[in-house]
Amino acid sequence: MPHTEPFEPGQFFSSLSGFDSLFEKGQLLWEAISFVPSFLAALPLDDMGNYIDPTATCHPSAKIINSYVGSNAQIYEFVTLRDSLVGSSTVVGHCSEIARSIIMSNCMIPRFNYIGSSIIGSSVEFGGVCSLATERFDNKSVLIRYKDETIDTKLLKCGSIIGDGSMLGFAVHCNPGTVIGRKCIIMHRVELRGVIPEESVVSVKQNLLITRRRQLHRLGLPNLRARKHMEEI
Repeated sequence: MPHTEPFEPGQFFSSLSGFDSLFEKGQLLWEAISFVPSFLAALPLDDMGNYIDPTATCHPSAKIINSYVGSNAQIYEFVTLRDSLVGSSTVVGHCSEIARSIIMSNCMIPRFNYIGSSIIGSSVEFGGVCSLATERFDNKSVLIRYKDETIDTKLLKCGSIIGDGSMLGFAVHCNPGTVIGRKCIIMHRVELRGVIPEESVVSVKQNLLITRRRQLHRLGLPNLRARKHMEEI
């Protein structure tokens, strides 16, 4: 059986932001999400199954179901938050969606992000339009590939684990089972998978092709102006 020592909570999180009971000793890190319902059951919940701290700010248009919102957190307009925990002083921006996830304290999640079945450490910052995908196309359990090992999570939905203090740029996409260590910088538009060691910088090298407009035929593109002229004749 593959060893799982590199995936202990202490490797990623210096504080569990009050969610300590979710991370039992000896369990696999990604199993913490399955304990979210029992965490909520111990709290005084409203009619939607939520615990929202009195100091938190939630826009009336936000849709919050079966979730926890910590002290001084800010939930902006048209956010969808379901079956998740959001730690203190975390900001979730316009039209973002968080599902079945644990978000620790002081995170910045601005507009149009999707976070599914993931565990996000403290002080993690996202750019806009990031997505943490959860499912494989073949509907098999999500695998985590670490060095020469393949670890079967035995979960059909498993997003990402992101350590404290990491930063993700605009439009980063994390494939299911992505693991990012502490204090990493993931540059914009990176397609990410696998295990990224702590304090790494990940970027893509882009080759630009610049050509004159009158030479578009050399790229196999139609001359739209000429075609329109012929149609008018």
